[in-house]
Amino acid sequence: GQVTRLCAGDDTSRSVPGGDVVAYMDQYDDTFHVFDKGQVFDVDPFAPANFKVGDGLVAYVTSNGAFRCFKDGRVWDIADFAPDQYWVRDSALLFTEQGRFKTFANGAVETVQSVVPDHWEVSGNTIAYLDLNGVLMLYRNGERTKVSTEAGVKSFNLYPGAVSYVSNSGTGKVWWRGRLYEHY
Repeated sequence: GQVTRLCAGDDTSRSVPGGDVVAYMDQYDDTFHVFDKGQVFDVDPFAPANFKVGDGLVAYVTSNGAFRCFKDGRVWDIADFAPDQYWVRDSALLFTEQGRFKTFANGAVETVQSVVPDHWEVSGNTIAYLDLNGVLMLYRNGERTKVSTEAGVKSFNLYPGAVSYVSNSGTGKVWWRGRLYEHY
């Protein structure tokens, strides 16, 4: 119920809202800021090369090419160089570095898989992906969970707390709360 003026100016391309944060560049001095939990954080004295915003986090490449993340009122240095690609989905930061599929979570970089999967999805901070053999996997908080007991899964759908797929035999399967259920 409160309106907060973040900066003067009318260039809306210089600000991006996320789920609960707003990242923006001041139009007059090009400084980079994040509005999070009612507070403005001065993140960088220079405008970033690019940035992406999600739920509670902002990932960005600085003007001199470093890769950083703002989360929980703090700026984290991820790498001294820009990633090949990066994405922010919900509350997850994913990126590729030398062909490896990685995430930044809990203050550390983790390799999700040695190659970028053909199909992956994010819900909250859960990453679902097909490994090299087509086995459906989940990655969350540094832990991997094998969802499918078979290889060759073609596609899947990720929902908050659940994932569904069709097995090779045509049976619909749903993984929920650590258990796999079948639907014929």
